[in-house]
Amino acid sequence: MLDKNIIQIHKNYDTLGPFERVCVERWKHMNPSWNYMFIFDNDLDEYIKDVWPEYSDQFNSYQGVLRSQFMRLAAVYRHGGLYADCDCYPVRPIESFVDTSKDSTWFELINRDGEGKPIIADYLYAARKGHPYVDEIIRECFRRSAENAHMNKPETFAKYMYGSSGIHCWSDIVVEKYKVERSLGCGGCRPVDMKENPGAWHV
Repeated sequence: MLDKNIIQIHKNYDTLGPFERVCVERWKHMNPSWNYMFIFDNDLDEYIKDVWPEYSDQFNSYQGVLRSQFMRLAAVYRHGGLYADCDCYPVRPIESFVDTSKDSTWFELINRDGEGKPIIADYLYAARKGHPYVDEIIRECFRRSAENAHMNKPETFAKYMYGSSGIHCWSDIVVEKYKVERSLGCGGCRPVDMKENPGAWHV
């Protein structure tokens, strides 16, 4: 069963902007039976090094958004539950769109890469504690991120991120390898997606 934790990560609460604070408080207010966890972004450093020690030096060399990709994965692997970025605004209670009786629930984007393939999102997803898919995603992200020649080139960094530790890497494991088709059913995160079916949105 899915662990009933809501997990969000940031430097600290004081650095959140007004919209982010509204989002954070709504997650708590709308889901009173769920355990809310606000994790500081350096709280997972030692855990990551202990669980994946072979990548400790590599993780130490990362900063910013690349580092945060591993934190959000490690947080769900350690605690289990639903991860949401701090600027994800909840519209409905979690249990109206997440089946907690299942091992994992993945939010898919629609045709994000123009090829018609569903791609899971890294800003909103859920898995039970210790789920093997999450461990495999982390290991694959480390493997792909080992070559960091593009990190200092702004024109190629976004593509590098998506492929090495972002949505394309995650989707290669979950959607392509394991054929997981379970979706939170929101349909995407872009304005065009929202306009197409506004009543379907949960977040």
